[in-house]
Amino acid sequence: MRSIFSASGSGGRGVAVRNLVLYLLIAFAGGIMVSSISRFLFHGSLLALAHRGLTGQIMRALLLLLGFVALPTIVLLKLNREPYTYSGWNTDGWPIYAIHGFLSGALLMGGIAIIIGPPRISHMVHQPATVWPDIVLSLLLWSILALGEEGLNRGYAFVQMARALSFWPATLLGSAVFAAEHLPNPGESLMGVINAGLLGSVLSYALYRTGSVWFSVSFHASWNFFQTSVFGLANSGSATGTGLLHVIPTGPRWLTGGSTGPEASVLVIPACLILTGLIRGITAGRPHGQMDT
Repeated sequence: MRSIFSASGSGGRGVAVRNLVLYLLIAFAGGIMVSSISRFLFHGSLLALAHRGLTGQIMRALLLLLGFVALPTIVLLKLNREPYTYSGWNTDGWPIYAIHGFLSGALLMGGIAIIIGPPRISHMVHQPATVWPDIVLSLLLWSILALGEEGLNRGYAFVQMARALSFWPATLLGSAVFAAEHLPNPGESLMGVINAGLLGSVLSYALYRTGSVWFSVSFHASWNFFQTSVFGLANSGSATGTGLLHVIPTGPRWLTGGSTGPEASVLVIPACLILTGLIRGITAGRPHGQMDT
């Protein structure tokens, strides 16, 4: 057994830095490639796809997943002749981790929603012909986005960064980058950015404990899906307008997150503590970040 985060001496750290730089370069090329694919197949830029409803957003998410995660990861695994487990996508026990991640996201977001405003049945529930297809597509969209974001922030590139710097410094740096990625979101707030960094740290800890990104991917998808499509709450300032339930936040901004949404609520802090405990519980007895080589 060997940790995916270990690098042997300065030579190993140097190789990790090289791999990280190569990943970023290939991802940049992948971004250009999928942008060209978007213009050729869909007659519009990746940004334009984001404004073409759920179907367009799904196609955009798939292209981003291909260009920024799948392509550089596959190329470097082949180039270095490394097992796929070294990319953070280890499939050992992945269904269990995915189930736990999804349930954790649902329960924690559900608890926050109940505290900031009792959920009520939305009028959308009475329009099944229109709402349920959107709910299914929304779950698909959030799942693909989670695969892309977690693959980029806690996949191959993060593993290489952890090999170069060691795990915890890489977690701090990676979480800062993850937080900064939320800055361009419309309606984002300082507290929302800070909370994104905290959540990023906990999801990196999940990678450390499980040796794979599957818990993080599933949690990320579930957290966003229940926040928007189930409880109809804003996500980083973007209102969804569609939810199986309807929550009207009541209380001070520090509690509800205001127009930014619950991700800017102080409740995210205890949620992170609870999530850390859940991760420790489901990985008890497992060698951290290790797998067969």
